[in-house]
Amino acid sequence: MTIKNYKLYIFVLVFLGIANVASSQNSKLDSLKGIAYLATADSNQVNVLKDIGDFYYEENFDSTLYFYNKALTLSREIPYYNMELSTLRSFGYVYSNKKNDYATSLKYFNEAFDLATAQNDSLGMAYLLSDIGRIYWKQGQTPQALEYHLKVKAIGEKLNNQRIMLRANQSLGIIQNEDGDNEKAKVYYMKALAIAKDLKRERSIGLLLNNIGNSYQDDKDYETALNYFEQAETVFLKIEDSNWLSLVNYNKGKNFTLRNHLDKGIALYKKALNFNKKIGNKEREVMINAGLALSYQKKDNPYQSILIAEKALKTLKTIDTDLYYEELYQILSEDYDLVGDYYKSLENHKNYVKAKEMKKEVERTKEIAKLNHLYELEKQENKILELKAKDFEQEKDLKKSQQNFLFLAFTSLSLLLGVLLFFYWSKMIDLKKFDELKSSLSKDLHDNIGASLNHIKMLSSRLNKSGVSYKERTNDIGRIKSISNEVIYNMYDMVWSLDKKKETVANLLERMQDHLDNVLGDFDIPFRFKVEDIDEKRILKIKEKINIYLIFKEAINNILKHTKPENVMIDFTKDGSRYFKMTIVNFYKTKTKIDKSSNQKGIENMKMRAKEVGGELQVFEKDNSFIVVFFI
Repeated sequence: MTIKNYKLYIFVLVFLGIANVASSQNSKLDSLKGIAYLATADSNQVNVLKDIGDFYYEENFDSTLYFYNKALTLSREIPYYNMELSTLRSFGYVYSNKKNDYATSLKYFNEAFDLATAQNDSLGMAYLLSDIGRIYWKQGQTPQALEYHLKVKAIGEKLNNQRIMLRANQSLGIIQNEDGDNEKAKVYYMKALAIAKDLKRERSIGLLLNNIGNSYQDDKDYETALNYFEQAETVFLKIEDSNWLSLVNYNKGKNFTLRNHLDKGIALYKKALNFNKKIGNKEREVMINAGLALSYQKKDNPYQSILIAEKALKTLKTIDTDLYYEELYQILSEDYDLVGDYYKSLENHKNYVKAKEMKKEVERTKEIAKLNHLYELEKQENKILELKAKDFEQEKDLKKSQQNFLFLAFTSLSLLLGVLLFFYWSKMIDLKKFDELKSSLSKDLHDNIGASLNHIKMLSSRLNKSGVSYKERTNDIGRIKSISNEVIYNMYDMVWSLDKKKETVANLLERMQDHLDNVLGDFDIPFRFKVEDIDEKRILKIKEKINIYLIFKEAINNILKHTKPENVMIDFTKDGSRYFKMTIVNFYKTKTKIDKSSNQKGIENMKMRAKEVGGELQVFEKDNSFIVVFFI
């Protein structure tokens, strides 16, 4: 096929696009097929088929798939690697954006990644890793998304490729924004924006301006956010991108709704829906309608809010995502309460609580899976060490038998073997202690999680019973949240305690500081954390590290549990021959009434832990102060 003929095909393609209003979809499809069939089976025909598929992207899903399949088949017959890779990626995009079919989308992206890997195409691999990370992000699987985008960043730095770095920084900014660290998100976005401007990538510039606006909106700086949204809209209008015009108008609508400019917010949400109709993104439609329903609710129009929310919920059930259920059920519960339909209000409230708990359960399951993964890795490492030690012992025994006929050699080898056996014996004792510690921790974790989950199950069952008052229901929900958080914190403590990279006194002090910030900081209780003349580089045994931290944690928990503290002072010093002395002083106004459910064994447990590591715990009580001193 000549260049002249190819230009002719492109001209006809453009002409048919201009004549779109006067042509039916079927006749246009037949005409475009005819153009492709005129061409010889070469790379130019593949390009034409792919262009036709792209032409249909926003208008006809089936036609897009038809021409993409034609392009893919021909690119494999020729073969034509670049277009095969491009077409596989386009399949991934169209299933993700048009159908919210993330499983099929991942299938095509992974197939493309395998193809790029076989070709040793680092650049193609980076783009595909970014595509896969984006799908995991859209499904709410942030850890997997972060893993893929960090790989993209590493490849971009290695290749010194600005386009790859643009993608990586943009994606990492999105993840930081979702994690609530908007300052870090803005840093990533600004880096990406500078690169996008250097490369003159209009769509990327618009997307980054929109994302920066989101960061400011999350910080409640609505004026600055709106400024960035309007800049983004100008860019997308220029390039006529309905997809992103839909999103930026949604964000503008949310901006005005948050400021109670409800009529303006509603108008912008409707504008966003109009743009979204052109691309048919169902997930985006649900998101926009959720915002629109909330706006009507705030405008004291619950009937319109119900109509829109029910429509959004119906659409949501046809796509593969757990997002927005919690938000929509809450809106419907409040709306039906406002119109006096208390039965439907209660039904939607139950669904809201269920969706919320399911979301938390998914997060808890992910955390437990991570913990189990770490535990399995630890077991594998121990097995490898045991096998190496066994091989080493056998090798030494063989040498001993070979040199047994010489007295001097026998004596020397015996001494050497004795030393090695002593070393091995010491190591085995340490491993045995470590295994016992792991077993103890695993048992504690199992008992803790089992008891907590049973408690949650009982509370959840009570929530489903009739006759439970609103106050009791609220208390039960709060209790479920408290128990869930406690289980997660305990798991974090176990993971930290088994982390061999964090075995110094400095690591222990850092963990204690974090606990104080989280616990006392949440209640605005002033405290002092002072470290003086301590060897922070000293290595702690796991048993020492765990028990010292749990003594500290129990002391802080008792402060909150049994008193109303005014000030807390924590000092770490060296005291004579004792290299570590911890003093915790609690100045309080009054003591709180002891809960009947408390076993009141906190100090007894602390003393027992101190004894286990060869330490000593002393407790002093004075007027309006309580002092705990720990030596080791």
